[in-house]
Amino acid sequence: MLTGLGRDGPVGGQSICDIGGKMIAQNPSEAVAPYMPESIIKLGLVRAPTNTDNIPHLIRSEIEARSTGGVGATQQKAG
Repeated sequence: MLTGLGRDGPVGGQSICDIGGKMIAQNPSEAVAPYMPESIIKLGLVRAPTNTDNIPHLIRSEIEARSTGGVGATQQKAG
């Protein structure tokens, strides 16, 4: 999910997690609209927010882990 306004982000994020998806959140301090990542972080849908520069690495790690049956980076502490 790239964005959400109002309850869209938390509701959509919960739906993603309910079917086994993972959420990655931008550090609120970097965000133009910090309430967007904060809303899914507060619900516990994200283990740890990360800098935007790190998001592509986390996505790549998750894909690689799923293709080899390992634990994805999004289940580990993001940095």
